[in-house]
Amino acid sequence: ELGASHATVEGGQALTRVVLELFDGLVGHIDDLSRERARDKEDLAEAIASMQKWRAREELQQARVLELQDAMAAEVGRASALETDNARLREELSCLRSETELSVRLATSQALRESRCSPSASMHRLPMPTPTPTPTPTPTPT
Repeated sequence: ELGASHATVEGGQALTRVVLELFDGLVGHIDDLSRERARDKEDLAEAIASMQKWRAREELQQARVLELQDAMAAEVGRASALETDNARLREELSCLRSETELSVRLATSQALRESRCSPSASMHRLPMPTPTPTPTPTPTPT
């Protein structure tokens, strides 16, 4: 009986060693999984932070695009206003030219009329220049 109980004790010790080894292996595996999970959490946190930075940059860029679009619309409006002003000024200038030409014609016509109708106009009138004859070329002997 002593031999049988000794064998049972040895078998129990062997079984305990196996169970302890399995338990140590299981604890090691759990530790590995915990480390992997912690790394995955860190990677996920980095990915989320990176995505948030990217989103913030995209929002800033979108805001900048909207600002530029507003600025371009304002410039287009100013350019249109300048074109309108330029067209109005060209029209005014054309009217002023016409008015100036008419004023000059009227003044010239009035001055001619006054010079023809005034009694002293004949005394102040300058003589008309006489045309000078152009010399005719003489043929040269060949």
